[in-house]
Amino acid sequence: MQMQGKQRSRDFASCTLSKTDLKSKYANDFNAKAKLVAAEQQLLQEQKHQQRKRQHQREQEQASLIKRYKTQFDPL
Repeated sequence: MQMQGKQRSRDFASCTLSKTDLKSKYANDFNAKAKLVAAEQQLLQEQKHQQRKRQHQREQEQASLIKRYKTQFDPL
């Protein structure tokens, strides 16, 4: 019985965190959250850039098709 009591108190002591440990843990959580938000914003910016790039490419293709149509079927 005595051994189990010591083991329990040792386990409890190893599980408790000091105030500085908690501050450090929450600071790390905050930094991780900030990094996650920054990564999400960067991903959104990249998606917007890709969308604008595709839109521009579509517009270029449409302009090319219109130009080709006009030269083939609508000579001046």
